[in-house]
Amino acid sequence: MSLYVLVTSRPELPIHLGFKRMSDGTYQDLVLHQVSKRTIEYDIRLFLEHELREIREQRSLSLKWPTRDQIQALVELAVPLFIFAATVCRYVGTKGGDPEEYLNKVLEYRKSTFSQLDQTYLPVLNQLLAEQEEEDRGTWLHGLRELVGVIAILESPLSITSLAHLLQIPQKQIRCRLDSLHSVLNIPNSEHVPVRLLHLSFREFLIDPQKQGKSPFWVDEKETHERLASQCLKLMSSPNGLQQNMCNLLVPGTLRSDIDERTIARSLPAELQYTCCYWVHHLEQSKGRIYDRNSVHLFLQKYFLY
Repeated sequence: MSLYVLVTSRPELPIHLGFKRMSDGTYQDLVLHQVSKRTIEYDIRLFLEHELREIREQRSLSLKWPTRDQIQALVELAVPLFIFAATVCRYVGTKGGDPEEYLNKVLEYRKSTFSQLDQTYLPVLNQLLAEQEEEDRGTWLHGLRELVGVIAILESPLSITSLAHLLQIPQKQIRCRLDSLHSVLNIPNSEHVPVRLLHLSFREFLIDPQKQGKSPFWVDEKETHERLASQCLKLMSSPNGLQQNMCNLLVPGTLRSDIDERTIARSLPAELQYTCCYWVHHLEQSKGRIYDRNSVHLFLQKYFLY
């Protein structure tokens, strides 16, 4: 009887050297970017056929949908990005939408002027923008950049509840803004479970410097870091933020290892833990400076030791 273990990772040097020291025959490696294009096409085709068939059956569509030509066109658009196929299927299967119309919209982006990331995410976002009343589009775009930009920039994902406390936006408003973004975000049913990007390529799409002034969905990375740094400082300095003896310990010299994890979680909610860990990172990325009597200086004087 043999035991097989599957390990997936980027080819970082310590991992590469570690496996290299193992005896021959102990392991087999597979480098994804060396997989033949034919194999990738086959896998993506199987995935698309299965997912679109599920949508067809759920929506009682014609057995002729999607056509072979449409599947082939999607395969050609997707290779080698599997996330393209996954995003398209999530988008086409959007509740309340027309799968046939949405698939046609995706295929309209088969132009050389669009990058592969544009072909992946523009159909989704343009559709959402088109669904807004004309006078509301500016507000919707601002809300999208304000919230999704933050989710993309975060160093560690946060739940809807934590995002509401950190950004000082009502929970209900965050939930409403996220409801239409299931094609690009992993949004759990619970408001206490972190919201995550489905794929890091969505972050690259949003903050691409070349899209500045060209894409309505462009997120200013430096400005978003600046906003996050400011919100982190506000939260840590608030009445519900940092204070002496955060965990209400009876003995000041109690070792960290002796403090129950539930006590820490109860005393330091996720958003406050996040701010303590990453406020400096966001400040650094925003190119912000510390000068006399500014918010950073005041925070360091009054709350830093806590």
